[in-house]
Amino acid sequence: LGPTDLFKLPEAPVDTGKGFTLAQKMVGKACGLPEGKGVRPGTYCEPKMTTVGSQDTTGPMTRDELKDLACLGFSTDLVMQSFCHTAAYPKPIDVTTHHTLPDFIMTRGGVSLRPGDGIIHSWLNRMLLPDTVGT
Repeated sequence: LGPTDLFKLPEAPVDTGKGFTLAQKMVGKACGLPEGKGVRPGTYCEPKMTTVGSQDTTGPMTRDELKDLACLGFSTDLVMQSFCHTAAYPKPIDVTTHHTLPDFIMTRGGVSLRPGDGIIHSWLNRMLLPDTVGT
């Protein structure tokens, strides 16, 4: 099949001649650009993601999406699930999530913190090198 004309194709943004922010350079590095080069807003790229963090209020939705995608394992270096956003008095659905979500993440090669283990940002800061892109 030839290229389609049904979708809008990405256009490279105009080079302003200005430098890049640190975030633009980090994305550029993850996209394989030379040192010091960055990705400007509107640029199409596919960065290599090495870290994914998921907190408990979005965890069930993430689990459902991964099931829909038939995800059997993670290909990124680190996937971490936390429970640091749960209210002091969890609802019954939160308790169910605390019992079921960790196994779902761990059977796919991820790391699951437990309620009370602390804030996900602190864990990720201890485990990561700041040279790649994470979500």
